[in-house]
Amino acid sequence: MATVDVGEQSYKHKLEQAEVYLITSGHGRMHIDDEEQDVKSGDAIYIKPERIQWIENNGQESLCFIALVNPPWSEEGDLRVS
Repeated sequence: MATVDVGEQSYKHKLEQAEVYLITSGHGRMHIDDEEQDVKSGDAIYIKPERIQWIENNGQESLCFIALVNPPWSEEGDLRVS
């Protein structure tokens, strides 16, 4: 389970693998390459491999999500970008 506090965002990165975010609570904005999408509890977001991504919490409570990565996440496959 990952948590993004109010007014914060995750780091910008891209993965070698596909990923799905399952939003379990809160509201935010998902960024995938040049696209943005509002997200809320109950949403599922599919992220293709090699896409620059990050999520920001623009709500009034903690934004919590489960990240499913296939094949499994590895530090070597998680490239942070600026």
